[in-house]
Amino acid sequence: MSESRLDRTTALERKLGGAEKVAALLLAMGKPAASRLLKHFDESEIRKIARTVSALGTVSKPLLEDLVDEFTHGVAAGQDLLGGIDNVEELLTGVVPGDQMN
Repeated sequence: MSESRLDRTTALERKLGGAEKVAALLLAMGKPAASRLLKHFDESEIRKIARTVSALGTVSKPLLEDLVDEFTHGVAAGQDLLGGIDNVEELLTGVVPGDQMN
């Protein structure tokens, strides 16, 4: 197996939760873009992101590429977005603690 293929397989073994995905994407964006987004978060969300970033550790390039692909695929799928009460649980699961979701 080639080294890059092995690295990618190893990287894919690590699964990121919702909060970790947000943290990794914000870090990858860099400070200017992330700062523009973070202005829309409340204080508790920012604390959660800060805790998640501090515990994130290394996110390999292949895993980050997969995360960006997942995000861009979801956006590029061309489906309209419809927000509602039914979407809240799906959106917040893994990002917000269960007691806050209630």
